[in-house]
Amino acid sequence: MNELFLFILDLITSLFDFVGIFILFWSGVIAAYKYFTRYMLEADGAQLHIHESYRIEFGQRIVFALEFLVAGDMIQTVANPTFEELTRLAIIVGIRTLLSFFVSRELAKVKNIRK
Repeated sequence: MNELFLFILDLITSLFDFVGIFILFWSGVIAAYKYFTRYMLEADGAQLHIHESYRIEFGQRIVFALEFLVAGDMIQTVANPTFEELTRLAIIVGIRTLLSFFVSRELAKVKNIRK
């Protein structure tokens, strides 16, 4: 029973990690495609506005993906709650939380500039 529980937690962790990585990858592809297709078509004055809007959209998706990656790490620690795993989780969550904070703060600055 315990082995089945650990297997299911490992599977869920892998799923969360996969979703987070997929969101990061796909968001990058979408942002690059939108940016370069619009960049080629727009006049010089509109290019700054295009850059800011895609930057905001991509940044929001990065924060969303980081949430999935943090959730995966938390679930993995539930499966193996050693002191080493808890320390590792604290460091990873701390780094990802700081990344989310700074990306969100940067997005707020860009939104305020646009107003």
